[in-house]
Amino acid sequence: MKAITFTFKVLFFTYFLFFFLATFETPLLADDYGYRWTALNGSNPLLDSIQVAIDYYKNWGGRSLAHFFAHWMMWSYSNEYGFLIYAMINTLVLVTIVYCSYLVVIPSDSSTNQMQHLSSLSFFRPSWNHLNTHSMATLALLLLLMTINAKAHYQTIFWATGAAHYLWMYLILAVGLAALKEFILEGQEFRFSLINLILLLALGFSYENVGLSLCALIGLRYLTPFFKLKKKGIKSFVLPSLRALFPMGLLLGSSLIMLMAPGNQVREKIAYPDGTGTLLPKIQWWLESVVIFLGRPEGLLTLFVFGILTYKLKSLRTKPLWKIISETPLIFNLGLLCLLMSASYLGHSGNFYGRKSFNIGWVFCLFLTSLLLRSGMIEAISKLKLKMFGSVLILFLILANSRWIYDYAIIKSFNSKIKSREQEIISLKEKGQQDITVNSIANPFGLEDLSDDPHHYINAPYSKILGIHSLKVIPSTSSIQQ
Repeated sequence: MKAITFTFKVLFFTYFLFFFLATFETPLLADDYGYRWTALNGSNPLLDSIQVAIDYYKNWGGRSLAHFFAHWMMWSYSNEYGFLIYAMINTLVLVTIVYCSYLVVIPSDSSTNQMQHLSSLSFFRPSWNHLNTHSMATLALLLLLMTINAKAHYQTIFWATGAAHYLWMYLILAVGLAALKEFILEGQEFRFSLINLILLLALGFSYENVGLSLCALIGLRYLTPFFKLKKKGIKSFVLPSLRALFPMGLLLGSSLIMLMAPGNQVREKIAYPDGTGTLLPKIQWWLESVVIFLGRPEGLLTLFVFGILTYKLKSLRTKPLWKIISETPLIFNLGLLCLLMSASYLGHSGNFYGRKSFNIGWVFCLFLTSLLLRSGMIEAISKLKLKMFGSVLILFLILANSRWIYDYAIIKSFNSKIKSREQEIISLKEKGQQDITVNSIANPFGLEDLSDDPHHYINAPYSKILGIHSLKVIPSTSSIQQ
């Protein structure tokens, strides 16, 4: 057991080490140049970040909280050490997300009693010094599912500005689900405290499909007694108390403040100058995106792993999967939350695929992991021979590690090309040139490179950062975004 635990810790550390290295090697890209130029022209990072948040609320996108973080990322960038500070914090963000995800999926008192697992909680005590087979298996499964499921991971996980919108905003959801697990996912009474109230506000401010989806999840819980009474022919309904409704009202209020931002309207007009079409095309686009979401390589891999494990565990289940889902509030509410977050895009642009599906995908992984734990996995871990358990555990961790190791190699190669081009620009500047033309570079992030237009929104701030008059690139067939 000591050898398995040691190997687990080494591979667990390696996982986050290569994530750190890949983040550290990520260069400034696309929108980053504009954010970096704004940071360079600031005088007080805290006051400037607040002003940036206000400006973006009014003028573009409305995601104040995301742009608040983005400003700090660009401010911390160093000409000598690059994204060192950001890489450290970004790695800590992922560690926190994994830890909070672990807290979400493990059995709690209520779910333990329902499943009648004797002393189940003792299997999952999250102590790094007292890891056991159950805790290691759960962590390894979380790492594997979340790693292979993340769509557009270069943009949503590594890219600084993208991470502010996706990974760091998912951090708020992960912390919220872990801290408010009993209230949001298990239907228990809300515990009033300052930190819980702040969490509700942050959840509403975090991302478009989070706040309203959580409100709908909680609201449906309040309506459930009404439907049960109506089914029995009783039409009376007692409204929840103001104290019970207050958490949902706070969450709804912060969500509406973010969604009603003037910047959202500005972005909508620029992104869709002819409008977003009628409802029918949006529904069609949304249904197509559902198929794409489930059929993409990442989604298929996740479903494949889940399918294999579910099949292997069938002899240990005492109930069918649908009954386990319906009778376990945690699993049911995670699945419902995933559906609500997906449905929130219906009638908007109609599509939740791509970067928009990032938080949906990870909630989906929490749903699958929770379901596996309660559909035979706990019993299987207890019965597995130690050698077999160690082999499966190491396999999961190696597969998870391979993603970040591959990403590190790709990003490092790309970063060396960016550095070489920047050194070429600096060399030409030192020779007295102020209007410089260089070659374009294809990038693995699917983001725009520098343009052949020196006034482009990427070129202009980058020219100012480098201290030259203008900069443009020569387009080439090799520069087509991957």
